[in-house]
Amino acid sequence: MKRRGITMIVTVTMNPAINKTVEVETFLHGGLNRVKHIIMDAGGKGINVSKTIKALGGDSIATGFLGGNNGNVIANMLESEQVNAQFVTVDGETRINTKIVEADGTVTELNEAGPEISEEEQKKFEEQLMQYAKEGTWFVLSGSVPAGVPKTIYGDIIRKVHEKGAKVF
Repeated sequence: MKRRGITMIVTVTMNPAINKTVEVETFLHGGLNRVKHIIMDAGGKGINVSKTIKALGGDSIATGFLGGNNGNVIANMLESEQVNAQFVTVDGETRINTKIVEADGTVTELNEAGPEISEEEQKKFEEQLMQYAKEGTWFVLSGSVPAGVPKTIYGDIIRKVHEKGAKVF
């Protein structure tokens, strides 16, 4: 996708998840619930942006942190959807977010925390982002920040990529 000076779109999802949606007739707290249907997909706000860009005929690079078996599942899902994924591999296990949907539309969410990211993993991630940062690159920063990562990370990234001439959403 090359429009109005855009040469690359990089979407950042620091705390991605496998989104598991289960459908039940009625959720019985503390009791047995029979699942009618399950849907699983790769999720996280930045990943969702990359999937949308792909669906609209464009290209992007989805990045962030992935770890463990769940990280491999997400990477495989994105590959099957032909989304360019270049995540930093981490030691922890990527999270699963479970949504329980009842027949009347009530939704109960169970969101895991995700892995703790080491300083070394953060440094590798920042180095990767700086390789993309240049004039014509647009970054989409969205979603929660995983444990171990400073809460100022988005502001820090914005300042650094702006210095290289990139734009940020």
